[in-house]
Amino acid sequence: MFERPEAPSPDELTVVVVSLVGGAALEACLTALARQADRIVVVGRGASDTADDAKTPVPVLRMKALVAARTPYVAFIEDTAVPGADWRRGLSAAFAIDGTAAVAGPITISPSLSSRGLALGLSEYARFSPNGMKQDPAWGLPGLAFAVAR
Repeated sequence: MFERPEAPSPDELTVVVVSLVGGAALEACLTALARQADRIVVVGRGASDTADDAKTPVPVLRMKALVAARTPYVAFIEDTAVPGADWRRGLSAAFAIDGTAAVAGPITISPSLSSRGLALGLSEYARFSPNGMKQDPAWGLPGLAFAVAR
């Protein structure tokens, strides 16, 4: 019988929150993550120590955070998302499979976004929704929330 592995220990996982909107969205994301991760780094709009991050392209922020992280696993999540209670456990279960280098799951686009935000979310992430296009594990990763093994 397959046993689900425990979540990585705090010294094995760094969670990078890419803050796009800050404020209440960032707080909700951080509150949900506080129950699942001990090593959390904020980059972007909500990062207090790096004022230039608000103008830096998101892929550059991700790469800088990946290089700076010293843990075997690094997860990225945007502050417009709130991870579910089993998010970290799901990452661990996926990484327990030999050869897994990156992990993501279905994305639900928040209906509370502004019209502009909803349109952007749909254009970028609709293919990753549970009702989206045919799922192909090697097709791509949603930038909204994913994790990699270093």
